[in-house]
Order: sequence, then C-alpha cells, then structure tokens
Amino acid sequence: MGVMAEEIVAQYLCVDNPREIFDDAAQFAEDDDIYGIQVRSTDLANGHLITNDYDHHAPYACVILNRVSHDEIIGTLAGWAMLDESNVPARWSTHGPSGKQLERRGYFTPQSALHPIDTVPIPLQLKGQIIRAGI
Repeated sequence: MGVMAEEIVAQYLCVDNPREIFDDAAQFAEDDDIYGIQVRSTDLANGHLITNDYDHHAPYACVILNRVSHDEIIGTLAGWAMLDESNVPARWSTHGPSGKQLERRGYFTPQSALHPIDTVPIPLQLKGQIIRAGI
C-alpha cells in the first residue's frame, strides 16, 4: 500500500514517475520517497500519521487509502507534518485507539494536527510544474 500512497502524492505534485525522480534527486536523503517528502499511509479513515525515533528530519505526508473494490483504491491526502512536530512525547504509543497492544510502536499524530497538504514544502524544481498544472 505504501507504493500506492507514493503514487498519490506524486500525482498531486505532478510527478510522472516518483521512482525515476528519486534516483535523480541526490540532494535529498537516500530514503526520501518523493523529492524530500516521506509518505506514510493507513487504511483507517481516522488513521494517524505514524513516525518513529529512527526516522529522519523531513516532511511526512499522510495518505488515507480506501479500497472501494478489488481493483480500485481511493487515496485522500490527509495532510503533513515535520518529524519534530510529530515526534513529541505526548504522541508516543504502544497501544492503538481501541487500547489494543500494537505490533508497531511510534508517535501517532492525529489528522487534526496535520498541516493542509497544499502547504507541504516542495523543492523549487517542482514549483513550476505544480503552477502549470493549476494546483
């Protein structure tokens, strides 16, 4: 599902092939998903952006994926946050919203605390593409 979420962010940024651009984007960290933006996804409508201590400083986009049929998934760009905005002690959790012990621990940032996706910091080389696309 992560690749699908990356494709959704790439479409929003008017990037045809995020993997191709990733290979050419040497100015960003090796494991950045799309031009310096990390992409995280969840299939829960009220899901959280999940980050961890080992993540690196970057903007993190949160994509909500909804499988509407066997062949179709709809993605919603819930918003974004910088790592230091997400990784705060009050958001650390080893339990989910239901109280169930989680396999994955981390910092759970609610969608209400995310910045609107249209304010995500993007590199200058993409700004012209986005303006031309009318975003």
